[in-house]
Amino acid sequence: HLGAVLSRGQVGTLLLAILGAMLLAAVRGRRFRAGLWLAAAITLKVIPAFLLLYPLWRRDWRWLAGAGAGLALGLYLLPALALGPSAAWTNNARWIEVMFLPQLSGDADQSRFNELHSLLKPDNQSPLAVLHHLRWLGTPIDQRPPEAALSTRIAHLGLVGLATGITLLASGLWRGRGPGGRDHLPWTMGALLRGMLLA
Repeated sequence: HLGAVLSRGQVGTLLLAILGAMLLAAVRGRRFRAGLWLAAAITLKVIPAFLLLYPLWRRDWRWLAGAGAGLALGLYLLPALALGPSAAWTNNARWIEVMFLPQLSGDADQSRFNELHSLLKPDNQSPLAVLHHLRWLGTPIDQRPPEAALSTRIAHLGLVGLATGITLLASGLWRGRGPGGRDHLPWTMGALLRGMLLA
């Protein structure tokens, strides 16, 4: 099954396995290793960077150090060995140019907009897309704008922030934000994964 999924360019199953390994390492108290696994997930698909909120909130410097080391390895050192330092740097810069900057500015490279960011795609079921389509209810889909208004984006970020804040507070982290205490980890990570999907 994993081979069939990967052959289609989908990494969901592999990503889930990596996040499972991260949680297992964290529950066993191997926080540097948990950071390495989280870095592997972020390197594979940037979205799990959201989960860095957990070690940041806990001020878990070992977990963060592992994540930093893993990101340096996965995003630059290994590509530099395979492609050369210059090509590795160029590829990372290109990724920022076509994937990250378009989220901040309409003047950036929009060549991937229709494929990745348009809210008119029928398979886009993100909360942002749902809020956007509710706003334009009654208007034919092909006449709706392909991107959300600023107020819709703010509402979406507010929902994400609320869900994330409730998760962190409900986990009991406000009592002791040091790295100790791991009983809450599985359900906290599960709730943060839900927040990650919302975001």
